[in-house]
Amino acid sequence: MSWLIHFWRNKTNGRFEVSLPRIKSNNPMLCLVWEEIAILHDPAESYQARSSAAASLGDMARDDVYRKLIVLECGVEALLKLMEEGPMEAKQSAANALGFVGWSSECAGISVDVCKVFAKILSEGFMKVQADVAFAVSLIAERNPKCKDAFAEHDVVRLLVGHLAFETVGVQSSKTHSNDNDNANANEDPDTVAQMKAMAARALFRLAEDNSAICRILAESTALYSFAVLLEKGCENAQLYSVDALMAIKEVAEKDADLRIRCDFSPNSPTWKYVVDQLLLKITEKTEDSRFQISCIHAIGNLARTFGSIETRMIGPLVQLLNGREFYVTKEACIALAKLARTDNYFHIEHSKAIISAGGVKHLIQILYDKKAEYALVLICYIALHVPDDEELAQAEVLAALTWASKLSFMTVHKELDRLLCNIPSHVPDWEELYQAGLVPMLAWEINGCYLSEEDTLRTLLQEAKSRLNLHQNKGSRGVN
Repeated sequence: MSWLIHFWRNKTNGRFEVSLPRIKSNNPMLCLVWEEIAILHDPAESYQARSSAAASLGDMARDDVYRKLIVLECGVEALLKLMEEGPMEAKQSAANALGFVGWSSECAGISVDVCKVFAKILSEGFMKVQADVAFAVSLIAERNPKCKDAFAEHDVVRLLVGHLAFETVGVQSSKTHSNDNDNANANEDPDTVAQMKAMAARALFRLAEDNSAICRILAESTALYSFAVLLEKGCENAQLYSVDALMAIKEVAEKDADLRIRCDFSPNSPTWKYVVDQLLLKITEKTEDSRFQISCIHAIGNLARTFGSIETRMIGPLVQLLNGREFYVTKEACIALAKLARTDNYFHIEHSKAIISAGGVKHLIQILYDKKAEYALVLICYIALHVPDDEELAQAEVLAALTWASKLSFMTVHKELDRLLCNIPSHVPDWEELYQAGLVPMLAWEINGCYLSEEDTLRTLLQEAKSRLNLHQNKGSRGVN
């Protein structure tokens, strides 16, 4: 207590002359945190000084050690008070600081009070502050998934959807969620509105990841349509975060049958058609930002199960990308096409034929020979498996290519991996056994290779594709129909 009194009384030039108490002399970082939090609590300090202190805490909170200290020393409460009472600039600094404080899977400092204050600002605050709050929500949701449901319970998700719909959804419907201050926001400058939409899309993207309940809220609101509008008309960041959000929703829907039913993603849905139109337009546009193009391709791949037998307009643009120079664009296009052609896609035969008709086989064979790429091999195998009698495969000498691929070094490793896994449950290989055999990367590939059907491994898929082609060629040589 004597140290605190000394600390408080020895303030000069508006700042504290910091000396450490004996109990904390081995932790100088704590004293820096105390100084900024003390300024936030001091009613004699100007809002400018408190805003500066909040900004300093935000910078500190990018480091895990400082982040934990800020929570332990009641910095969250001080920042919330500043958000409620301070002017716009102070609110912005506090919102950013809270975002970085919550940017941790171990952070327990993001309480119900944070959700309530954020919801109030998203409903009633200045739009510049609302954009910073949306950014803070995105940071917290990214690393702290336990907070997602709390945000939904306190209307944060609904309010963010409302910001997406502002000046985006022209006709009010039962699905539209409007904020209470839409009329006030109508006077905001276009740059602020664009930033707000981008940050709302970013926040909803992070909230939707691996969360069926929030994805269901988005699917039953105007969010999907708003994301499509932003893909067409939004600023660069809004476009990127919108496609990220669409990807997140579809990835959850792939594992959640009920969500797939509730989603607007059905062949007869105007929203679905609008989204696909925008994604196809973006992947064919010339752009220097390959990350955005890759995200759009990934989103189309995630939509693979929603395309019907006659819905093939996405295949031509994807096949064209196989002939490009950008490695990751070509790879993502292969993966998207594989999701259309893999066995557990109901229309895999129709999609495989469409890939052949679009000239995909010759590009895939070239990629396989040039890059020895597993992702190209997977797609070739599925096409050969489903339509082995197509003349294009014979002309491209696909069987010879698959025979050559079966002798590649990575296939030897896949064969050994299959041998070990086939012995389960009589012998379960431990991690050390897999590591010593050099199989860990291949095991990770098999597990994460979501463009393979669940029952397939690369080795078994290759063997079956070769067998089908051999059988067809033998029948052809004997004149058997």
